[in-house]
Amino acid sequence: MTRNSIQSSLLACVIGTALLIAAASPAAWAQKAPVPDAVAQTKVEKSAADWAEARIAKLHDNLHITAAQETAWQDVAKSMRENAASMKVHIEKWAEKSAKMTALESLKLHEEMAEEHAKAQRKLYPSFEKLYTILSPEQKTIADMVFARKEDRKHNKGM
Repeated sequence: MTRNSIQSSLLACVIGTALLIAAASPAAWAQKAPVPDAVAQTKVEKSAADWAEARIAKLHDNLHITAAQETAWQDVAKSMRENAASMKVHIEKWAEKSAKMTALESLKLHEEMAEEHAKAQRKLYPSFEKLYTILSPEQKTIADMVFARKEDRKHNKGM
């Protein structure tokens, strides 16, 4: 597998993850009433954190990470958690303001989200590359399939 195809696969995964966070969660959050107190805010934060943790756990299980690979995996998981936290700020802003935004405001916020996503890509890539290089051939095949499926779903949604 070439470096470009690894980068493309990783990009597809992170884009898919960001799109899921950006598209699905805000729609659900936007339908709820504004958060009136700290307890309700904690629930929103917990659900976003739970979603990220579930995604990390699923990838860990799918890739069959071994004890020897765990340190490299923890770097990937840390990047994913940090990326989810940074995207959460933009998602909450979108959920809070989307109904009242002008077209220009919406485009500007989407631009900010795309920039944040690009930063997340740059942050995740080195840790995932480090992990990918120590995966077994079978694990690499699984990783390639996981990322390919995300790419397939992304393209099929537009059809």
